[in-house]
Amino acid sequence: MKPRIYFTFFLVLFLIFPIMTLFATISIDVTYPAGGVLSYNRFLVADLGLLGEGKSNKIFEIRFGSDTSTDSYYLHIKVTDNSNGKVLLEGNTESWPYNERFSGQTYTNYNITEAASLGGSFSISDESKTLQDKILATGALPEGTFTISFELKKASDNSTVDTAQITVNIDPPYLQPIYPVNNYVTPSSLVFRWRSNLSNLSLHIYSDPRGKNEVKSGSRLPAGVSGGMYDGTSIATLLSYGKTYYWQITGDINTSHGTETLKGPVSSFILKTEGSGGGYFGLSEGEKAQIKARLIKLLKSKINKRAARSIRSFNLDRVLLDNSEISLNEILNILEMLEKGKLKVKSVYFK
Repeated sequence: MKPRIYFTFFLVLFLIFPIMTLFATISIDVTYPAGGVLSYNRFLVADLGLLGEGKSNKIFEIRFGSDTSTDSYYLHIKVTDNSNGKVLLEGNTESWPYNERFSGQTYTNYNITEAASLGGSFSISDESKTLQDKILATGALPEGTFTISFELKKASDNSTVDTAQITVNIDPPYLQPIYPVNNYVTPSSLVFRWRSNLSNLSLHIYSDPRGKNEVKSGSRLPAGVSGGMYDGTSIATLLSYGKTYYWQITGDINTSHGTETLKGPVSSFILKTEGSGGGYFGLSEGEKAQIKARLIKLLKSKINKRAARSIRSFNLDRVLLDNSEISLNEILNILEMLEKGKLKVKSVYFK
């Protein structure tokens, strides 16, 4: 019998585990808003929270990469008006060791400058004082596009390590009634028209010019509307002939501190029977010319010639006080008080 020779092999299997390297990084990333773009109808600088004002209004959220570095860094933030490149607001956070206050942390606009977060100091820039005055006069940032930029800087040499930015688009709200505005209407011609960029619009009808007594009727009034037109023939039966009614569109606007409901101007109409014809009962052309001439003279004396010239090409339609139309005598009384200094002109804004 032939001998058998056995060769025993020891197979050593090396299980190669993938080595996962956690890449440390000193960086900044905008985690809100998605895509880095925000759009508002109204934006208040105070809502950024960088000036120690405003509430917990989430405008942006930024996250810093994880890293164990003990070198000190700070964040430079500025808001720029894209129309002219001028800086509106600018400042720096405090400098901190990266691993202490930055690494893996996420901050929002309203807590980033808190003492327990990054701290810092921000201010309105000198070159934007004109814009600041406009903000104070209108309560909002004007129409346009603004950039909020972030620069993560190394404190030792102020070198920029990483950057990020957010674009903010401002489209101011408008709600302009078109028809009927001081018109006689019949049931078949009771078609409301307006222009607006608001959302969730609603039509309200009142029996008084100050909007205290609203006409309501189950699901018909107030009426949810959309676009720029609403056929009111279905609600004509709720109204009385020969009586003056007042209508108003309300809607929602998107602001830097949440959704707000905005009320449009109150406009009047008188319902007449079919076949009796329409017509207009507002200010006459002569009355409009009289008011406009005195307003131009007033602007020239109280503001400047440029302000007076700026409205020469405008067509005066009507005058509103607290969003409601007022009579010719009321208008003239107000103009007279302005001329005599009994009323003060706080701000003049043309758009």
